[in-house]
Amino acid sequence: MRYVEKLDWILDAASDRLKAEDEYQINIDFVHSLGLKCDCVGWSTLTLGTPEADRVLDAIADFCKREGWYARGWYTREYVDVESDWYVLEADFFKDGTLDHSVEVPAEDGSTLKLSSLKAYRELMPAPKKWGAGVLVPDRFRKAFLRADLKGGTFNWAKDTGKYRAEQYFHLFADRQIPQYSGGERFDYCEWKPSPETGAYPPVETYERILALGGTLPKLAKIFYNLHVSLPVCLLASDLTAKELDGVDIASINGADIVLVSGTILLRNSAAEALYKNGGVTMNYLRAIPIMESFPEGYKVRSTVKQALPNKEYVAQSMDDYEKLMANPRPVRKIGEKDALKVLRAAKKERKEEFLKTLPKAMAQSLAGTEYGLLLPYYQITRGGDMSDEYRLLPVEEAVTATEEWREELAKEELLETSPTGVVIARCPDGDVVVLTTQGAVIRFSHEAPETIRQWEDVAAFVYDAITESE
Repeated sequence: MRYVEKLDWILDAASDRLKAEDEYQINIDFVHSLGLKCDCVGWSTLTLGTPEADRVLDAIADFCKREGWYARGWYTREYVDVESDWYVLEADFFKDGTLDHSVEVPAEDGSTLKLSSLKAYRELMPAPKKWGAGVLVPDRFRKAFLRADLKGGTFNWAKDTGKYRAEQYFHLFADRQIPQYSGGERFDYCEWKPSPETGAYPPVETYERILALGGTLPKLAKIFYNLHVSLPVCLLASDLTAKELDGVDIASINGADIVLVSGTILLRNSAAEALYKNGGVTMNYLRAIPIMESFPEGYKVRSTVKQALPNKEYVAQSMDDYEKLMANPRPVRKIGEKDALKVLRAAKKERKEEFLKTLPKAMAQSLAGTEYGLLLPYYQITRGGDMSDEYRLLPVEEAVTATEEWREELAKEELLETSPTGVVIARCPDGDVVVLTTQGAVIRFSHEAPETIRQWEDVAAFVYDAITESE
């Protein structure tokens, strides 16, 4: 079965006396000298196993030897062109602020397990979502599952603590589990210095495992002082044809690694097709999983950890609570400009010292028709201020500067396939920025990874939430 290897890599200076900005620039210049792209600090991505990739790796080795620097990287292996009878149900992460808190519920085996409640209205695009050790699916998935008369799945309503009507989410449990798996893990290979805990180099078996895995890994181990290796999950054909899975359309894998393996949901290809046809899931959330006659060399084999299931009484009670909510639905979320202006006026009246005066009339007239025109009704109440501990509305002059800085930083992120466009209108204490996009939506853009971590329909929805969510 064919696989592809990818490497995300960066160079580390030998001395910490070099300023971070200078180290970033040296990285960026080196990447560009190789004809490659990178992010704003010098991380670059390389598809391995080609003559061009070998040329780059040789150049990295030469640079590190010549300059006394060290190469650090994340290696991933993925199987491609997989033809399989089973699919993995992929899942997104919830946006910031959706998950509420965990609740302990009784399990069938007498133990307890933790399930999540959430504010469902904050998810503007319903889809399968990751949570802790499991997966949550939107109601459309559950209904498609039932319409297709699929077997082997248990749904438990995730309590919705939000104030507004929204598509509901359900914890999805598979009644049957795959007994063993390999891969689905990350391990580190560190060559350049002894471990501070043990004073010893990595155990010999780590390097032997690198050799057994083959591909480009043995060459990388000679060049990179710090290498993180990520391997995909693989399953045995004999396990998937066992009697335990007869008559079920869904199964799960549960392992010690909560991020990579635990709570992984598998669907028979016939079940995946039925869910797709019934509108329960789109194909971009379905990935064929490698199934082999024997596990690959260098992979560790692990037994599945038994997953606790909520007891039937609790499932029935939660379903009853869901039906009551559907019979008496919450109001549709309709945050208009008047609503947002009302709470902004009230906040300014209550916390005068935290808000600036209104925008001067001449300045307001100059903003009409510009990218900041949608903010005029709010600037006529206050030029800016602390809407909450989390969000500060920026005065327009600060917003212009922040927008220029944000666009400059985005321009350095050469690895992004698409970038949002718009203007910065607010800041967060952790360095995140709030952007009014050219489409009219408002997003919170992370200062760490270049990605959107929350979204609002428009300026009114953002201002309203920024003020009321902290009350």
